[in-house]
Order: sequence, then structure tokens, then C-alpha cells
Amino acid sequence: MRTKIHKIKQYGVLKLIYMAFYRIIRCVLCCQEELVCIRRQTKKVLELEDYVIPEVTLDKYFSHCNLSKDKLAVAADEYDGYVTLFGSKFRFNYKTDWLRDPITGSYWDKNTIWYKCVGRNALCDDVKYVLELNKFGHLVDFATAYKISGDEKYVLRIYEELLGWLSCVPLERSVANWIVMDWAFRAINLIHISFLCGNSEVYKSKLHPLVCNILSNHARFMYKFCTSRWFKSENNNNHDIGELVGIYT
Repeated sequence: MRTKIHKIKQYGVLKLIYMAFYRIIRCVLCCQEELVCIRRQTKKVLELEDYVIPEVTLDKYFSHCNLSKDKLAVAADEYDGYVTLFGSKFRFNYKTDWLRDPITGSYWDKNTIWYKCVGRNALCDDVKYVLELNKFGHLVDFATAYKISGDEKYVLRIYEELLGWLSCVPLERSVANWIVMDWAFRAINLIHISFLCGNSEVYKSKLHPLVCNILSNHARFMYKFCTSRWFKSENNNNHDIGELVGIYT
């Protein structure tokens, strides 16, 4: 309680009114979002030619990627149904486990609207495990493995895992969507995947439209609810930067 009072006391009256005003507007916007509950899809799926990056740019991008052969071993392990989170390896079923706490085996609620979520659950361990999984880091490993080996099975697996994710994590619900910066992580990783798999026939025929639709929803949500628009306490700089990088990318 004393800590909260101390935090409030650091601001002047006008600043507190300013902060409260934006919090109220944000609450109204969140309520409208929940009531409308629109599952938006892009009206037009972008054609691959619409956003082809010049080869010189991709060459620069690939020069910063780790395309060593040892990445194949990592991807093979993940392909067999394992994920490594914070140095520990866990079994993972991509059809069902996106909201499963790997420590206790319990599941975070999938139907709680994102802004009502809290990072505590009596049946689950630290929320960081589910948050990390839902950033799609291991899907980038599959994309890297495709870039190294040319094996289309990795691209098909990304497609299947994204379908599994969509069935487990409803739009704008659950702790997986709780933090706007995590939306940014997902968006950036999906763009990594697009660059790495851009020459894949499976990517062009199946994965590309799915990625475009997910990115469309992410761009809309991040722009609408980014921290810097609604929280004016000026102490969320790390999240501000991460979110803006996601929107810009």
C-alpha cells in the first residue's frame, strides 16, 4: 500500500488527471472490443509479389541469421515434439498445449478477454513459460531448418502449428494475448519465418495467406492498444519500444 501511495505522490495533480483520463478512455475501448468481439480477417489476401523484398536486402538479412548445421539438430528435436523454455526441455503437443503450463500440466483459461487477464493462477506455475511459447520462437527454428536443408516438412509443420495455435488461443483472449509486447514478438517472428521460407512452395500455397491474416490482426491490435497511447506514466519504456518495433516491422 505504501509503495502505491509513493508512486502516486511522484506525480502532480494535473498529471494524475491526464493519466486517469487516458485510462478511462482505454477501459471504454476495451469494453467495446469485448462486446463487439469481431474476429477480423483480411478482405484480400496479399499476393506474394505485393511485398517481395529486393535480393540485396534479403542478403543482408540472411548474413545476420544463424544458418549453421547445428540448428538442424534443434529443429529435429522440436519436430519430435519438444520445446526448450528457459533452459528446460518439455514435451509439447502443438494441437492442444499452447496454453498448458509445462510445469504443472494445468491449462490457463482460454476464454478470459486479454485486458482482464492476470499472471497468476493457483493451478499453474510461472506464466512466463506460456508467454515464451506463444512468441513462436521454435517456429523460427523450423524456418531456419528449411532455409538450411530445403526440406518442405518444416514449412508444413509451421503451417500445422499455426492452425493448432488458432484453435487453442481465441482472438484477443487468454494470457497469451495479455501483453501487447508479446503480440509484437509474434509479429516479428512471423516476418522472420516469411523471409526464411519465402521460396518454399508450401509457404506460397498454404502458409503465406495464413501468416498475412494473423499479421493483419496483430497490426490492428497493436496499433489500437499499444502502451504509449494509453499509459502516460512514462515508466513503460521497454514495452513501448518493443511494441513500436512490432508495429513498424
